[in-house]
Amino acid sequence: MKILALVLLISSGLIYGGEYLGEFESIESGKNVEGEISLKTKKGLEGKLVFKKDFLTDDAPDLRVYLHTKKVPKRYVSKNSVFLGKLKKFKGFQKYELPADIDLAKFKYVVIYCKKFHTNFGSARLLKK
Repeated sequence: MKILALVLLISSGLIYGGEYLGEFESIESGKNVEGEISLKTKKGLEGKLVFKKDFLTDDAPDLRVYLHTKKVPKRYVSKNSVFLGKLKKFKGFQKYELPADIDLAKFKYVVIYCKKFHTNFGSARLLKK
């Protein structure tokens, strides 16, 4: 059992870390989200999610950034999502800290979600570089 757990940790990037790339696309019609992201993790350390300077989303109250298991989430609970923080700005470069124990084999999407209106704005699929 311990060997299986170690294999899962290695394959998910938790032990050796890694770099992931993605590009936002809009989910809801009439809501615009675009731009590139990168996510970096290092062996046993916290990681960083970086929105590149080309990031742009429509203005809305209470936009939040999540890691999620689904491209178009219906629910945000601890078993399928990780809250990274409120969106810092609607345009341009920004960073978010990741927990050290994040399982990137499970959470494959970064999602922009408006909590006030329960609307998914956009998501980006994380692909290992």
